Amino acid sequence: MLETKPPSVTHPATRTPGTLKSLEGRADGLIPTSPASLRGTRPSSTTMVTFTLNGQSVTAPGDRTLLETADDHGIEIPRLCYMEGMRPDGNCRTCMVEIKGERVLAPSCCRYPTNGMEVTTNSARALTSQKVSIELLLSDVPETAYTRNSELDFWAKKLSIGKPRFRSRSQPAEDLSHPAMAVHLDACIQCKRCVRVRCRC
Repeated sequence: MLETKPPSVTHPATRTPGTLKSLEGRADGLIPTSPASLRGTRPSSTTMVTFTLNGQSVTAPGDRTLLETADDHGIEIPRLCYMEGMRPDGNCRTCMVEIKGERVLAPSCCRYPTNGMEVTTNSARALTSQKVSIELLLSDVPETAYTRNSELDFWAKKLSIGKPRFRSRSQPAEDLSHPAMAVHLDACIQCKRCVRVRCRC
């Protein structure tokens, strides 16, 4: 019996406005794999890199994130989903910084420095993004005993963010099904820390 092969499928390297290129394109080599510094993967090398942080030249290990390096140099960047020892996920988007030459802001908790990079943590654009992210989260969290004096409140006060301008979304009801604990999902900001601790990531 004659065996026939299915016709080969080619994936054009064209961009369709408003959509992402197909995943098949990556397999065909049309989409280059981004370096570890962009993917949020901790580089294996501890080689020292020199870059600019808020106008100052900084030399730091290449395997420390922009957020960690900023902490090392006494520069505060807001953070909510980040916690030392956990995999950085960049869920809360409150640690956004501006990198010269890049169109969009970057989450500093999962970006790594490279030689010659110019990073600004306190530009008008970066600060606006940080404040709006915190304000949006505040708008969804009720003012109750179990939400006061949280890390969210800490950064809101630090950045002088008052009462949110945005309307709160509908929140899930509390879960009181367990006799020993109550789950208030209306206080959740989806930082995923609890998930990462549970899986020890």
